Amino acid sequence: MNFNLRCSSCGKNYTSQEVLFNCQECGDSLDIMYDYEGVARNFSETAERRERNMWKYRELLPIREISNIVTLGEGGTDLHQCTELTKTLKMKQLYAKNEITNPTGTYKDRPASVGISQVVEMGGDTIVIACDANSAPATAAYAAKASLTCYALMASTTPPERLLQTQIFGARVIVVHGDINRSMDIMAEISRRKGWPNLTTAKIFNPYQAEGSKTIAYEICEDLDWNVPDWVIIPIGGGSLLTGNWKGFKELYRMRQISKLPKIAGIQAKGCAPIVKAYREGKTPNEIIPWQNPKTVAMAIGVPLPLDGPSCLTAIKESNGTAVAVSDEETLNSQMLLAKSEGIFAEPTGAVSLAGLRKLLRKGIVDRKQTVVFEVTGTGLKDFKTVASLYKEFPRVQATTSEVERVMDSWSKS
Repeated sequence: MNFNLRCSSCGKNYTSQEVLFNCQECGDSLDIMYDYEGVARNFSETAERRERNMWKYRELLPIREISNIVTLGEGGTDLHQCTELTKTLKMKQLYAKNEITNPTGTYKDRPASVGISQVVEMGGDTIVIACDANSAPATAAYAAKASLTCYALMASTTPPERLLQTQIFGARVIVVHGDINRSMDIMAEISRRKGWPNLTTAKIFNPYQAEGSKTIAYEICEDLDWNVPDWVIIPIGGGSLLTGNWKGFKELYRMRQISKLPKIAGIQAKGCAPIVKAYREGKTPNEIIPWQNPKTVAMAIGVPLPLDGPSCLTAIKESNGTAVAVSDEETLNSQMLLAKSEGIFAEPTGAVSLAGLRKLLRKGIVDRKQTVVFEVTGTGLKDFKTVASLYKEFPRVQATTSEVERVMDSWSKS
C-alpha cells in the first residue's frame, strides 16, 4: 500500500520507507496520507467483496505488505438498529455502533492491530504502552499474536479486570501511582531511551495505530449504503477515537464515496471534561487546560489532559458539532437502559455516548427526526465492580418449587 507522512504543524513530508513516529524538524505529530484518487476508483466495490473486518479497507491503512498484518478478526462490528430505544426516545432512526464484539471487547483492537502490524513491518521485537483502560489489554493480545514482548505501565486507578486481562495475554504489567498523563510521560521517556515503539494511543507517540479508529467511520457509511448519519455521538478520553472517526469521514468525502459530512458530538464525564470546558468557553485547540482531580465512574475516559485534544476540538468545530458532559447518574442510567432495551452490555465509558445523546435530545440540539449513530466503545465485563454495585443481593431460597414460585410471584406484583 502506498502512503506517506506529513507533519501536522510544519508540513514537512516523509516517505513510508522512513520509520518515523513524529516530525524530525519540529517534533510534532505526523499525518498519514494516501493516494486517495487512485484508491477511490473502485473503493466501495472492492470493500463490499472482501471479508467483513477492518482490513477490507487495507488500501487506506499504513501497512505496505499484507504478510505483515497482525489480525484477530477486529472490525466488521454490528451497526445495531435500536428498535426499542428508537421508541423510548421517540426518534426516527437510531443506531449503536457496537464495538464490544471486537476480539478483546473494545474498539481499541483496531488501533492495536495497526500498531502491532507496523512494528512487525519495521522488524521490532518489543513494544511499550501506558494505559488506564482498554488499550493495554488490546495491545497485549496483538503483541501475543505477533510474539512481541509488551511492557504495560498502568495507572493504579485501573479496574482489576483490565490489569488481569493485560497480564493474561503475557504483557509485563507495572502499576504506578498518579494519573494517566504521568504514566504516559514516563513511558515516552523509556521509549526514547530504549528505542522501543510506543503504542500508547496518542498520535504524538504513534501516528500509525491512530489509523485503525477511522475504519469505524467507513463501516458506518458502508452499512448505511454509503449514506451518512446526521449525527455521530462519540465518547472522548484521550481524543483519538473522535479524531480518527473524523478523518475517516473526511477521507470518504474526499474520495466522493459520500456526499456530506456528519456532525460530531463529543461526550465527556462531568468529573473530567477538559474538552467540553474548552468548547463551551470558545477556546482554541491549543488552549485546553488540564483537568484537576478527575473523578467519574467512567474513569477510562478520565484523562486530565487529552493528548489528542487539540485535533479532537478542531474536529468538533469543523463538523459544526458540539460537546457535552454527562453525570455519573446519567451514564449509569444509560448503561442500564442500553442493556435492558437492546441487549448491549456496555462499560460506563461505552454508555456515555447514549447518555450524551439523551442530553442533546432534551436540549433540542439533536432533532428526533434525524438519523443518529452513537458509538458503544467497550464491554461492561471490563468494569464489573461498578455494575455490581447497582444491584441488590440476589434472592437465595431453598431448592423447592414453592420457594422459587414465591419469589417469582413477589416480582410479578411489584
